[in-house]
Amino acid sequence: MYNELEKIVKYVCEENNTGMYDIDIKNTHKGMVIIVYITKVGGVLIDDCSRIGRKLKEEIETQEIFDGPFFLEV
Repeated sequence: MYNELEKIVKYVCEENNTGMYDIDIKNTHKGMVIIVYITKVGGVLIDDCSRIGRKLKEEIETQEIFDGPFFLEV
């Protein structure tokens, strides 16, 4: 699961001129919480986080990496 997620995150980051810094996954009673840390020369903007978050959510849902609900933070 982690390796699949990492591939998706790296791909989406590359497509948006950012880099993946780290991924943190926490299992809670409400579902998985995925925290993605990104980096970019000149700094990361809120718009970068929003754009990457939308694309990541779409890719994760399409590839059905998680069985239950998940929450994504970028």
